[in-house]
Amino acid sequence: MFSFAFWSFWGLSERRSNLPYPMPLKAIIMLTGTAILIVCGYFFSLFAIHGFSPDFLQINKCVEAGGRWNSKERRCEQVYDLKTRQEGTSY
Repeated sequence: MFSFAFWSFWGLSERRSNLPYPMPLKAIIMLTGTAILIVCGYFFSLFAIHGFSPDFLQINKCVEAGGRWNSKERRCEQVYDLKTRQEGTSY
């Protein structure tokens, strides 16, 4: 599936690598963990910005689309649609 060069670069080959310093497993784990923490932190910040509401992804999508979130009805209200020039439509 993967070539010898791929496995030797990551330091997972039993044969001697041509690279002077193959990437150690600890560094791979640290980089992967950092990426996971960054992604989780992003979604947690969205959750916190929207008042810890369970609908935070829908709220974010609504606001980015130019709408206004109605928290009582839990739906997005489109304030003004530039494409069709209509006011007050909702979805």
